[in-house]
Amino acid sequence: MESSYASGRSESHKTISPDEPERRKGPETGEGLVPKGPAILESDMQELRMSISPSKASVLPGEPCVVELTINNKSASEILLDLGADGTEAFSFSLFSAVDGPIWRSGPIRKAGGVARSGKVRINPGDSCTRILVLNRWGTTMVAPGDYDVLCTLRTRDGTGVTASCRIVVANPDQDALSGILSDLADQVLSTRKPLADRGFAFSLLSSSRSSQVVPHLARLIGGTNRMDWQRDLVRALRRIATADAVRELAMIAGGQGRFPESIQSSAIASVYEIHETTRDPAIREACEGIVGTIPRRRAPVIRD
Repeated sequence: MESSYASGRSESHKTISPDEPERRKGPETGEGLVPKGPAILESDMQELRMSISPSKASVLPGEPCVVELTINNKSASEILLDLGADGTEAFSFSLFSAVDGPIWRSGPIRKAGGVARSGKVRINPGDSCTRILVLNRWGTTMVAPGDYDVLCTLRTRDGTGVTASCRIVVANPDQDALSGILSDLADQVLSTRKPLADRGFAFSLLSSSRSSQVVPHLARLIGGTNRMDWQRDLVRALRRIATADAVRELAMIAGGQGRFPESIQSSAIASVYEIHETTRDPAIREACEGIVGTIPRRRAPVIRD
């Protein structure tokens, strides 16, 4: 089965922009509606218009939600944007329900390290640039069925921001359908016949799901990739889900001598310790005990969202 996400890309734009790699360090985290980080917008916000639309009008709870952002230059001169590493650090998202009000608010994503593409883009007068983003990297679609408004904010130099919103529908849960979507994404990641960009986009979708159903599909990837950035995201995804099955997969990474870099193993160990310290679920605590008290907690930061 070919996924409806197969044609997606992590980013695209109509004008030519620098694409040089840049190395980034620091945690991937953020708070508030307006990003406060290195990613800035070098222009007058009054000259910009931004729109957002979902790739699918309806998603299942836990299903990755892809949105397309279009930024238009309405001025008579060229505009320079710096959207940060991989063209994502300048954005923040919020989810609102007409019934319950704010559901979640998330600040900017900070690149956790490694090599990233530059987010600098030049937009000619009257032209636009487009970004394809995965909403679940900022928040969750594990919410009650219903209609929701997605608000995106692009930070400006003065800290005020340009905003756009769209409506998504979260459908009734369907475990079989969700499992099929997640399995198809895992197949795409593992397919050596697909371009690396397509595999990477499928991985970003799969690792962003916050449904416990994603764990066995993430487990398929543990031994299937030697990319350190993907391994880092696997640890992050499993720590975030924090079920007993997720802990067992973290334990597999922690005990996989020679299969993973020491920093990845250390982060997996630290993640198990944190889950053990915060959970009240006896089954989860029991799953943690294979690591806690057996393997010393190493001085490695837990990989944050």
